[in-house]
Amino acid sequence: MMNMIRFISMLLALSLVSACSYVPSLDKVIPDRRTNYQKSEAMPDLEIPPDLTVEASNDAMTIPGEGASLSQYQRSRSSRTGAVAAAAGEETASADLMNEQWVAVSATSQDIWPQLTAYFKDKGYSLDLNDADLGVLETKWSEPRDENGSVRRNMYRIISEAGADPGVTVLYITCETQVATGTGKDAQWQEKKEDVEAEKLLAGELNVLLNGSSAGTASVSTGGLAPTAAAAARPMAELRDAGDNKTLLALPHEFTRALQNTHTALDRAGFAVTGSDDAKGLFYITYHDSSAAEKKSFLSKLAFWKKDNNEGVPYILSLTAAGDGSQLIVEDEKGQWVTGDEALKILTTLRNEYNRL
Repeated sequence: MMNMIRFISMLLALSLVSACSYVPSLDKVIPDRRTNYQKSEAMPDLEIPPDLTVEASNDAMTIPGEGASLSQYQRSRSSRTGAVAAAAGEETASADLMNEQWVAVSATSQDIWPQLTAYFKDKGYSLDLNDADLGVLETKWSEPRDENGSVRRNMYRIISEAGADPGVTVLYITCETQVATGTGKDAQWQEKKEDVEAEKLLAGELNVLLNGSSAGTASVSTGGLAPTAAAAARPMAELRDAGDNKTLLALPHEFTRALQNTHTALDRAGFAVTGSDDAKGLFYITYHDSSAAEKKSFLSKLAFWKKDNNEGVPYILSLTAAGDGSQLIVEDEKGQWVTGDEALKILTTLRNEYNRL
């Protein structure tokens, strides 16, 4: 019995040994490919489509019309504002900047925009861009018109900015014109050019529309910097209280330049200058108070036998150096410092004109 058990055990052992020779190796079941990476080639760099670049993603608010974008208008406005600020610190600004056409309106951009929109639509213009929040209005090209033997078309752009004074908005006006060459199908539009005369005409019409027919030219471009917040950074003439009901006008320029500017300001303000002494800084004027004439009572008008003083009141404007600047006061014919409302009106008018130079 024991021999039989041993025989069977030996048979089982031999079967197991022989079976192991038929088991495949691990390399045959799972091939070793660890060196295959040496034969691989580098993949090309990932390319980002042009429309998905960082700059494009920043322009999420794309403005319709000839590829214009919010960032383009912001760059345009910041560039012009920077130029205004730079020019304010120079003796003279560039010709382009000084000739820029603008209209100052005592209203917000939101209040002005419906009137601007209606104005251009009444004129037959289609609007390519009309955004009161952005402060930009741009028309499409007008219908071609025959003008002095040539076919023309134009487009307008209005850009608004906050004025130096609270509640004031300044509208900058640009007009571009193209002239057609050839006729029919062969007609082509030449390179667009700025039309300054059309800009001036529009500035006058918008002044009447937005400021009223009685508004003066003070709210319209007069060949100087617009009263924007950027331009307000330059030195300005200021009214100052000298005590005892006396007022003086502090000028930001030294005596010689202040003298020249005062001559110009008096001329623009319409004062009747009867003489001057530049060496002493004296200006002899005759002042007519229009508001006092309007307040003349009905009974005083009936007293026709009394002499009416229509010749105005003579005053002397005295300019003196004061530190790095100058100061201007109003004197009577005896050289006494004039106080009261009339002196304040004269100096206020001169301040406004002086700051527009």
